[in-house]
Formats: sequence, C-alpha cells, structure tokens
Amino acid sequence: MLAAPSPASHSVGRTFLVAICLLGTIAFAQLGAASWVFFHRLKDLRGTPGKLVAGNSSTRSVANTTRAGQPSGTEPVVAPEDPFEASGNPLTTAPIAPPQKPEPVPLPKIEAPPPPPENRFQEMMQQGRALRNRGDTNTALIRFREASLLEPSNAETISEIAQTYEKMGLGDKAAEQWKRIYDLGPDAGTLFIAAESRLKMTQVQTVASLERRELAPAEPTEVSSTRPGAMLGVGEIVREERADSSAQLKFALQIPLKAKLGVAVNVRDVDIHVLFYDQLDPKTVVQTGADVSYKFTSAPVDWANGEPETLEVQYHQPLPLGKGPKHEERKYYGYVVRVYYKDELQDARAEPLTLNAKFPAPQVLDRAGNPK
Repeated sequence: MLAAPSPASHSVGRTFLVAICLLGTIAFAQLGAASWVFFHRLKDLRGTPGKLVAGNSSTRSVANTTRAGQPSGTEPVVAPEDPFEASGNPLTTAPIAPPQKPEPVPLPKIEAPPPPPENRFQEMMQQGRALRNRGDTNTALIRFREASLLEPSNAETISEIAQTYEKMGLGDKAAEQWKRIYDLGPDAGTLFIAAESRLKMTQVQTVASLERRELAPAEPTEVSSTRPGAMLGVGEIVREERADSSAQLKFALQIPLKAKLGVAVNVRDVDIHVLFYDQLDPKTVVQTGADVSYKFTSAPVDWANGEPETLEVQYHQPLPLGKGPKHEERKYYGYVVRVYYKDELQDARAEPLTLNAKFPAPQVLDRAGNPK
C-alpha cells in the first residue's frame, strides 16, 4: 500500500516554483531594459552625422535616405552638411598646428684662400705664414727676413718675425722685435698697441723670473764637463729616430750648445765636429760612410742672453745595393761631438764613452781648422 505524500514535500515544490518565476521575471525585465537602451543608442548614432556604425550600416542608411515624397527608385540625395564640420567632431575641436619650418643646417666655415700676391714682398709674407702654420719656423723666418730686406721699416714684417720667435719659444728674441715696432711709434698703427702690450707682459714675466731665480739655488757657472772655464759646452744630446723605407738606419741628433753667461760669442770662432763611426767586424771601427747633414734649428745663431743654440745632425745610412766581394757589412757604432772656440777644445761627448779613448780629441786646431 502506497503512503500518501506528506505536506512538507508539497510546500518545498511550491517555493521552488515561486523562486524560479521571480528570477525569470527579473531577468526578463533586465533584458528589456538593455534592449531599450541599445535601440535608443543605435538610433542616436544613426541620426548623428560623421559617426560610423560597424557593418557599413551607416553607408546603407545614407544610401536609403530620400527626401519626403521622393520615389524610392530615384537617386538618393545626400545632405549638404559636411559631416566633418559637425559640432562635437574631435577632428575639429582642436586646431591642427602647421608643420614647423625646417631650419637650414649651417655649413662648416671655409676660410677663403688668400688673394694672389701682387709683388715679391707679399709673396714672401704669404709663404712665411704658410710655413709657420705647418711648423717649419726656421724656413718661415728666412722668408720674413727676405721680406724685411724689401721693406725694412714695415711693422707687419717685424710682427711676423716676433710671432715666429714666440712660437719657437724664444721670448727674448721676440721681445727685441716688439721693441722695434714700439720704437716706430704711432706710425705702426694697431701693431704699436700690440707691441706695447707684449712688452708690458714681457716685463712682468721677467720680474717673475728674476724672483724665482733669487729663490732658486744658484746654477753652476761651468758649461763644459771637459774644460774648466770653457766658453762653450755641450748639453744633453737627444737622439730622434726617423722612419725611411729606403734607409737601413736614419736618425737625428739634437745637440744643444751652451755659452758662458755674460760672454759674447763670435760665431766665426766656433768649430763643431760631429763624427759618426761604423763597425765592420768585432775589432774594426771606422768613420761612417753614411750620409750626414747639419743644420741649426733656430736663426740667427748668436747665443743671445745665454740661451743655447741647437744643432741638428742627421745620419742616413742607405740600404746596400747588392752583395759582392767588395761589399762591406757596416753597422752603426756611435758618435763623437767636439766643440772648439778660437781653435781650443771646449767640450767633447761620445756615445759610447770608449770612443773618446779610442779616438782622443785634439786639444788645439791649426788655422785651417784641422787637428794638430
């Protein structure tokens, strides 16, 4: 016999049905509200010019739009308003700034070449400046001196000589040239003012140098390591290597020659002997057969104000032309430097030192400048 359902089971089923109906009603109301909002938004978008709707719906709506009373088969008429000029269009709310005007890139400054010289004087001046700019101050001085011979009282030439001395580090010689311009007076133009300024600066530097000398320890008065009381002496010799593909060996010796302070040296009374030696075998050393050239690095050579004068001697040993029975295998061995004043030996240096003993220096020269 089946038992009758209890009242509790009927009440639970009725409550479930009521809840489901209530939830369905709420969901239907939300769906209706969402649909209402969607259709009204779509209507606003279709009615606003310049708005695009996905799926080309705006294109179809414009194509199907006709005037009132116009047959649908005729060509559609588009509203004359420009949709891009409508209010609220983000493209028209902010003005578009014009593009910036490009600024031209400045070209590097190119110095115009100097005009061609009109005469020999201008030619010498231009050559001197060009040589000095390249660092060849010795040849530049020669050119300026040639120009000075053409126009001795030209302040421009004297100033170029002074500037060249300054570049060579010869301040005293430069001051002498500025003094010449200063003595010309206002006739020298702006160079007179420049000379006055340079001379004042030189005086200040001279005073400062004297003060430093007073504070510094006294320098030795001897200029020679060979003869006490000598008039001339040899300073520290520097060897500079010179690259040359056509030479077996090439170098230059920078030989500073010092003069005794307070003594005027006559260049005609000075004899300088620089001898190079080659080695043929371990026991044979002879004078070199290489090419040797001499020149002073500054001009004139006068040992003014006790400043040393530097003699540059170049040694150039070319490559051997070939090998044969008369070919000699020469190898550079060393050098000897001797300085004579009024035919008397003043100083001697050698590298290596054994050359001084192997080839001793004569103490006196004859009138022809040969060793006695």
